[in-house]
Amino acid sequence: MAALLEDKESYLVKVAISLRTSRVRRLVASFLIRNPGVWYLLSDICHSIGKSTNQIIGALRGIVGEYEPKCSLLKLRIVQQKEMVTPSGRTQKLYKLADMTEETLELVKSILDKYRKEGEL
Repeated sequence: MAALLEDKESYLVKVAISLRTSRVRRLVASFLIRNPGVWYLLSDICHSIGKSTNQIIGALRGIVGEYEPKCSLLKLRIVQQKEMVTPSGRTQKLYKLADMTEETLELVKSILDKYRKEGEL
């Protein structure tokens, strides 16, 4: 039981560090929290928050050297990804806010609220 609590605490610390160390991750999380349950194409997220494709990919999946993959929104299960095949046969990835525990969701919201109050989001 103690190991589970330690793992849970460790996970919550990783979520907090991930969001506090990346403005782009905060912007993506904030956008998806405002629209829960909706799947978005990468281009929709880029357009909505005004960041480049590479920046959004880095926040979602991580890019070694820029956005640590171990701190990515996907790795921390803040965002879910699914693939869809278009009528032309192309595969596209879609993203939405992941289903998470109430405690994790409240932590994410409280971090985002702090930055929103400071005028960043």
